[in-house]
Amino acid sequence: NWLVCSSGGIQSKYNQLTGFYFLSWPALMISRYVDLFLALFKKDKKQIEKWHENKKWYDTPLNIAGKLYLESVKYLFKENRLVEGGLYINNKEVNLSNITCDVFLIAGGKDNITTSKQVFNMENFVSGEVEKYYIEDSGHIGVFVSKNAMEYWEVIESKMS
Repeated sequence: NWLVCSSGGIQSKYNQLTGFYFLSWPALMISRYVDLFLALFKKDKKQIEKWHENKKWYDTPLNIAGKLYLESVKYLFKENRLVEGGLYINNKEVNLSNITCDVFLIAGGKDNITTSKQVFNMENFVSGEVEKYYIEDSGHIGVFVSKNAMEYWEVIESKMS
């Protein structure tokens, strides 16, 4: 709360970036640069460009409205209202059992923010048919954008067609 107050009512992108780095400093400060070194050694221009794009994207978060950030932390993470009840959107209570469509749960083995146990627990609260995918070598963002994740997304896409 004091970080939001000290930043003029916003969750500062700089505070977020600091938090991201503290969560996974070995990957961001060591592995990231080993990857760059290997790409340079191989003279792999495509990997070098990809490395720079990824670093720029990761290191450029956006400010978040302080009220939204604080309420999200309180209601979703501290009070677990998404599962326990009491989370309202437009004056209507969110009920996960109302989700009746197919649900694809994707977890990364290297996710330092949301564990696979947390992801797969969603199965107990939705009414739709659930398929679970575990990607051993993917982190939090990697389940969406890593090369390892693409085969899973192709399978999911084919099932949604």
